[in-house]
Formats: sequence, structure tokens, C-alpha cells
Amino acid sequence: MAVDGTSVADRDAPTEGDGTTERGGTFDCPYCDRRFAREEYRDLHLGQEHEERLDADERDAYEAAHDAEAEAIRIFRLKALAVLVLVYFGFLVVYAFTL
Repeated sequence: MAVDGTSVADRDAPTEGDGTTERGGTFDCPYCDRRFAREEYRDLHLGQEHEERLDADERDAYEAAHDAEAEAIRIFRLKALAVLVLVYFGFLVVYAFTL
């Protein structure tokens, strides 16, 4: 819970648009009735759990969400590598000056 009394799912949930329901503005899975705060989460769920039942539009949405998530993970890995390299060379410089 946040200070204002809302949960993370409530803050991230869309308020209107395609795929929303009356249950707090969440996106529902049409096959198993699971609720998701974001449309991308639902699209990833559909592609992973209900792959054999997807139509062409749902498959395209899954592929777009998967590609976006893969890109976000790649950027995170590059940033983590950069931090590790900076920390390594930082310690190397500190060690060099303590000799």
C-alpha cells in the first residue's frame, strides 16, 4: 500500500480503453478469468498459457509485448554490466592509490 492508500496494481491499472472491465480497470484473460493491471501483462500471459487458442491479433499482441520485454531486459543487462565494470575499476583505482 502506498501512502495515499492505493496499491501498486491500482496505480498501474488503466482507467479506460479496450480490454478493461468494470472491476477496477483491469485487463481480464478471456480464457481463464485472471486479471492483469496492464494490457502487456495480459498479452504475455495469453501467449505463454493459452498459445494454442490465440487468434492472429492476440498472437501479434503477444509478439509485440514479448519483443518489448526482451528489449527492456537487454537494456537492464547492459546497465548492470556497466555498473559492475565501474565498481570493478573503482576498486582497482582505490587499491592502486593505497599501495
